[in-house]
Parts: sequence; structure tokens; C-alpha cells
Amino acid sequence: METRIYKRLLNRKETIASFTVWFKPTKKAAQDGAIINAYCCNIDPYGRVCGYWEDYPPNTRVRADIRLGKRQKLADVPKQIAEWAKRKTKIFSEACKTGNWDKWNED
Repeated sequence: METRIYKRLLNRKETIASFTVWFKPTKKAAQDGAIINAYCCNIDPYGRVCGYWEDYPPNTRVRADIRLGKRQKLADVPKQIAEWAKRKTKIFSEACKTGNWDKWNED
């Protein structure tokens, strides 16, 4: 699974949730009841990734159903967000393959 990160500005300025890391389940995982998890985040003044989770039905389409801003390359986002997204994507992909969501829910 590839890491998808979107960036949306408000009045050309960053907000507390300017970045959205998009975790879309595989078709098999969606058939088993998995949903899309989106983490809306940014870097706090202490350099930590902070944000909140939003859940979407597995058939939600970016741009058609929801506006998340412009898709970003992993190299163009802050280092902390890129590292967090890579780590979480690995956990999410494993959960989609195995159907065991314990590690995803704990982390």
C-alpha cells in the first residue's frame, strides 16, 4: 500500500490539520468490514505530529466525495509527518493482509 498524504490550506495558511494521511483498505479488507482511516494533522510547536482521526466508508473517493487538498510527495511533507506516515502505513498494510487489527488499534 502506498502512503497518500494531502495538504489543504485555509486562506493560504496552514492550520492544525493541514495534512491528511489517507489509509485506504484493500478490497478484501473492505469486504471484511475495514473502513478508510484519515489522520488530519500538523506539527505542533514542539515538533510532534498532532491531530485527530476521521473515518470514512471504504468507497469514499478523494476529490469526488471529499476535498483533502493537493496530494503531496513524501519528500515534500515535514520529516516528522513522513516518518509517522511510513510507520503507520506499514502497520495498516499488515492489518489489511492478516485481518488482525490489534496492533493498528493499539498504536
